[in-house]
Amino acid sequence: LPSMRCVGYRQAWEALDTGAPPVQWRDRSIIATRQLAKRQLTWLRSMPARHVIACDDAQVFEQVLATGMGLAGQKP
Repeated sequence: LPSMRCVGYRQAWEALDTGAPPVQWRDRSIIATRQLAKRQLTWLRSMPARHVIACDDAQVFEQVLATGMGLAGQKP
C-alpha cells in the first residue's frame, strides 16, 4: 500500500505486528523522520537554481514575496 511508505505508518505497523513497546515505535519514527529530512535537504541542495531565504530573518515575508514576484516576472 502507498500509505505504508509514509513516515510513521511503517513504524506503527511493525510495532503492532511485533508487539513492540510504544517507546520503541516513537524512537523509530523519530529516526525515520530525521532520515527523510536529511534526504530532502540533500535533494534541495542539488538544485542549481534554488533561492535560499533565511526563515528567521525579520524581512522573510518581504523576501519571499519579492523572490516569487521576480520569478513570475513582476515587480514587487
